[in-house]
Amino acid sequence: MMKMILGLARPSMGTVTVMGKDPFTDWEQRNKIGFVPEFDCFYEHMSGLDYVSYFLRMHNYEKQEAEEMARASLSELGLEDSMERKIRTYSKGMRQKTKVARATVFDPEILIMDEPFQGADPSTRHLLMNKMKEWSEKGKTIMISSHILHDVENLTDRIILINNGRMLASGDRHEIRKLMDHIPRQIKVSPIDKANLRILAKRMLDEEWVRAARVDEEQGEILLETDRAETFYLELPKIL
Repeated sequence: MMKMILGLARPSMGTVTVMGKDPFTDWEQRNKIGFVPEFDCFYEHMSGLDYVSYFLRMHNYEKQEAEEMARASLSELGLEDSMERKIRTYSKGMRQKTKVARATVFDPEILIMDEPFQGADPSTRHLLMNKMKEWSEKGKTIMISSHILHDVENLTDRIILINNGRMLASGDRHEIRKLMDHIPRQIKVSPIDKANLRILAKRMLDEEWVRAARVDEEQGEILLETDRAETFYLELPKIL
């Protein structure tokens, strides 16, 4: 779906329009869309500043203007002190911020983000969530693809579940939760104290919101099954 919205692929059936136009044939539409890919696509020898500036120069911005815009975009995402370092020295969180800076530096009307929180540390997740809310309040349309509902349910007013190209459900987070409540989910828990995994698993099994628990001592994890995810996330910290 993202490739079709970005104009990189044609639909096998039906039509796709963005703001009333076909993104596959209308190149002007592509300039209104920012895209944050799931996987890294960097020139590792460049600095974050050079990388974002480079894409602006490709769109015919003058060197000085491109650098000023890149600095502003990277600073907005907390990279003012590291934007001149080589990207190969960046942490996962810094790489995510750089990808977002490149996608938003044009001030696009639509922002498409593929797994934006994957591998990000808590501070990066918090910053990105706040920025998404801020951009949304300014009238931007933001589309987020994520396999973790818990990550996006507080960011969006509409959620669509898609499996193998088919839409399974759509609605706000409360409607989606009601549809999914009866579906068991598996959740991995990696406690800091690895010495008492079996004791912790037994304690969790005593809770009515845990259906099953399996201990993986080699990985230092407990695999839990629950059909009451919201209760699980609320009660788990009390046990840990």
